[in-house]
Amino acid sequence: MVKYRVDIWGIRIKQIKISRETECFVYDANGNREMRVTSTHCYFDTWDEAKDNLVNREAANVKRCKKAYLAAEESLNKVRHIVKPRSAGGVG
Repeated sequence: MVKYRVDIWGIRIKQIKISRETECFVYDANGNREMRVTSTHCYFDTWDEAKDNLVNREAANVKRCKKAYLAAEESLNKVRHIVKPRSAGGVG
């Protein structure tokens, strides 16, 4: 049996041969057990599901980056429009 693993770092789909699976775990050929979904990886039944996961993850990353970029650009524009205050009494 084959599953497809996507890790949170990198952009890669790794094909993994497993000997058996349960609802929560997959077992490799040596009988080592690993959770299907953790904070660092997910296993998928098909390559297409794994790719969709990567696409959705990177699309969300682009959305976050665009939002951060727009906020930074707005802050920059505010700074550019700061004017030097007139001092009282003609000093400065």
